[in-house]
Amino acid sequence: MFDRREFLKLAALAAAACATQRNDEGTWVNDIHSQLNKTWVSRVRKPASTEELRRAIRESRVVCTAGGRHAMGGQQFATDATLLDMNAMTRVLSLDESNGI
Repeated sequence: MFDRREFLKLAALAAAACATQRNDEGTWVNDIHSQLNKTWVSRVRKPASTEELRRAIRESRVVCTAGGRHAMGGQQFATDATLLDMNAMTRVLSLDESNGI
């Protein structure tokens, strides 16, 4: 018979094993500052052109986007989604100076 302390240790080990072992080919991502939003994404795509971005969106069931990964509210990642890392999209295609868009 386990005492309470042994039971809690075993439960914590089992929970950790379940949380870190994944069978798919994705990866863990997190925000840069707080490191409080560790999330499993199915893949990370880094489109460098509009066409690559379109293709990534078409080929994905669910997408989430990230730039600098500075957001810390948990909204920046979606579990099992394709993360679109937008850092390579550095060219401004158009600018509406009168409306600031």
